[in-house]
Amino acid sequence: MDKEQIDDFFWLFSRFNKGNNPEFDALYDKWCKECESYRAEGKIPNELINYVDDWISKTNSQYSFDSFQNQVLQKKVSIRFLFEPYEIIRNFGLKAFNLFVFLYKFSPYIIFPLIAFIEKNWWPLGGLIVCKISTRTIAQSTQNISNFFESLKKIYLMNLVIFLPIAILWIIFGFQHYLYWPFAIFYGYNLFVIAERLQIHYAIQTLIDNEDVFNHVIEKRLIMIESNATDTENL
Repeated sequence: MDKEQIDDFFWLFSRFNKGNNPEFDALYDKWCKECESYRAEGKIPNELINYVDDWISKTNSQYSFDSFQNQVLQKKVSIRFLFEPYEIIRNFGLKAFNLFVFLYKFSPYIIFPLIAFIEKNWWPLGGLIVCKISTRTIAQSTQNISNFFESLKKIYLMNLVIFLPIAILWIIFGFQHYLYWPFAIFYGYNLFVIAERLQIHYAIQTLIDNEDVFNHVIEKRLIMIESNATDTENL
């Protein structure tokens, strides 16, 4: 395993909580204490890999395609993706995701130099650095964005509460430092969150619409279905 695969595995391991079952509880404390040494050595014990693999299989085996559809639509389960969800997205969903990926990666290189040019000053270029730092921070904070927002509706609400007032105040009072820096922070953060949520939203939509894709990801253990989770994806 390379470093990225090891980090991904321990992220998955961190999603398990003590209390799932007695067998796991008995080994949980030992594995937690040894996680850092495993990371440093670049290897993972086979018993840990096998246990997590078996646990995913047992958890997913409780759901047929029909029961999965019903449980998701009733918001009784959440899905942990063990791969990049965009890989199963097609058509409009993939285009929407790619659009926001492009926006959060490249649009700051246009927006902030343009603001600096309009203001005829160099310091607004600092907004580009701030924006990129905010994007990088949230990207490193979580590999499952549902920790931050449960649905796209909450993201849209956040835009109305934060971004829209900034834009209105900017129009009314003109270019102000106290508005510019929150704008720079929120710009990178917001675009990344929307891209990630679109990815998860449309991936789940694909799973409930396409039985072949569902069977494939279950067979390959590419997802883990969790019942009664507090951060279930709201479609």
